[in-house]
Amino acid sequence: MKKVRLTSTIPIVFLTASDEEVNVVMGLDIGGDDYITKPFKLNELISRIKALLRRTRAFPAESPVLTSNSVTVELLNNRALKNGRILELTAAEYKLLCLLMKNPNMVLSRETIFE
Repeated sequence: MKKVRLTSTIPIVFLTASDEEVNVVMGLDIGGDDYITKPFKLNELISRIKALLRRTRAFPAESPVLTSNSVTVELLNNRALKNGRILELTAAEYKLLCLLMKNPNMVLSRETIFE
């Protein structure tokens, strides 16, 4: 879930049998948009999905590509390129590059970087 949220704002609904409050809170805190527990009513599930899609369409999607000077990050492909050549980055380096490119000309706190 956390990896998906690094590069995407796609709507995510948890559908699970676990209805403990701690799991519901954790699912929403790590980036889920809704959390539905079994047993559920099919019409309710469909309505929740439709509502989520309406809200999602109300906001412009972020670009799947970040570009700065000669560096390009293709978020959907999880890869970075410099002058068209693939950069070999660790997961941490890729995450940091994405964070910096999504926040140009900003000073980021240590807490923000290591969230």
